Amino acid sequence: MKRVLLLFFLACGIASAQEYFPNNDDISARDEVVVAITNATIVTQPGTVINNGTIILKDGKISNIGSGITVPTGAVIQDANGSYIYPSFIEPYADFGMEKAKRATGSGQQYDESREGYYWNDHIRAEQDALDFYKYDEKEAKKMIDAGYGAVQTHMNDGIARGTGMLVALNNNGDDGMRILKEESGSFFSLKRSVQTRQSYPTSLMGTLALLRQTHFDADWYSKGNSATRDLSLEALVASKNLVQIIEAGDKKNVLRVDKMGDRVGKQFVIVGGADAYEMIDDIKATKASLILPINFPDAYDVTNPYQEWYVNLADMREWKQAPANPYLLSQAGINYAITSQGLKSPDKLMEKLKMAMEYGLTPDQALAALTTKSVQVLSLT
Repeated sequence: MKRVLLLFFLACGIASAQEYFPNNDDISARDEVVVAITNATIVTQPGTVINNGTIILKDGKISNIGSGITVPTGAVIQDANGSYIYPSFIEPYADFGMEKAKRATGSGQQYDESREGYYWNDHIRAEQDALDFYKYDEKEAKKMIDAGYGAVQTHMNDGIARGTGMLVALNNNGDDGMRILKEESGSFFSLKRSVQTRQSYPTSLMGTLALLRQTHFDADWYSKGNSATRDLSLEALVASKNLVQIIEAGDKKNVLRVDKMGDRVGKQFVIVGGADAYEMIDDIKATKASLILPINFPDAYDVTNPYQEWYVNLADMREWKQAPANPYLLSQAGINYAITSQGLKSPDKLMEKLKMAMEYGLTPDQALAALTTKSVQVLSLT
C-alpha cells in the first residue's frame, strides 16, 4: 500500500488520515529550521499533482513547493519517496472546544431580566463570541487529526442567533497563539432555540423564521441610529454583517425556507443541511446558495427478523438507498458545497461515508475538493 500523508497548507500543521488517505507515519515540520520534504507525489489541490515533488518548510510554513526546486543549503532533508502528500481537511461547521451551554431551569418566562441591554428575545444571542467559550480540546483534536483534518471552524452551538465563530488549527504540539487562525470567521444562525433560556417564544418553525426576519430588520434600523438606547445583540449583529453568514437549516424544505428568508432580509446565507437535497435538486440549485453538507447517511436496516421488518417503512428504505448519491448529484448539478462531519458519531466515520458516496459516483477529486478547497471557498477564507 502506498504511504499517504496529509499536509495542512494553510497552517502547515501535519496530520494523518485513513483508508482513501491511509494512516501512515507523518512528516513533522520544525520551527526555526528549514525542512525539505523530497521525492514525494504531491497533490496541491484536487486534480493538480506534482510528481517527484519537493516541499520547503521554513519557520513552520511552506515557503516553496514544486518539482525540481533547489533545496536551501543546510536544510534538513526528509526523503518521502513512495509517499503521497495531500492537503488536510477543513471542518466548516463544528462546536470543537466550545464550552457546553448551561441549560436554564425554572418555568417559561417572557424575558430574562439579567440580560438587560440585550435583544428582547433571549434566543437571539448575536453577542456570543466563540473565543469567549473556547478551550482547546487535545483529545477531540486527535480524533479529528486522525480522520484527516487540519483545521476546524467552531462556534457556540446554541441559539437562533449564535454569534461569531472562529477558525482553529488542530495542533496538539502548539499553543493558542499558533492555533487560532481567525478570531472571527463567520456569523452563525439556526432554527433551534437556546437552551440557556426558558423564554417561550418562538414555539414553531414559522415563529422562528419570523423572529429571524424581524431581528435582521431591527439590526438594519438600529444601524441607522434610530434607537435612543443601546442593544448589545443588535450591535453585534451589525458588526458581523460582513462576515460569511451561516445558518443551520436541516432538511431540503428548510433549506428553501431559510434561503427565502435570506432574500427577504438581503442576505445570501451559507446553508448547513440538504442531506436529502437530491429529492428537490432543481429547487435547491435555484437558490444559488452554497451548502455545508452532512454525510451522515443512514446505516442499513436489520431486516433479518421478519417481525422487525414491519417497523421499517418505505420512506426509510428509500432514504437508505438514495442518500449516498446526494453528494454526486449535487456535484453534477453544479451546486457548491463543502462536506461536514457534523452528525457522525465520530470523525473516524468520515471515510466510511465518503466511500459510500464514491460507490454512488462521487469522484476522489470531488470528495477532496469538498473537504479542502470548497471549504475555503464556502467559508470565504481566501
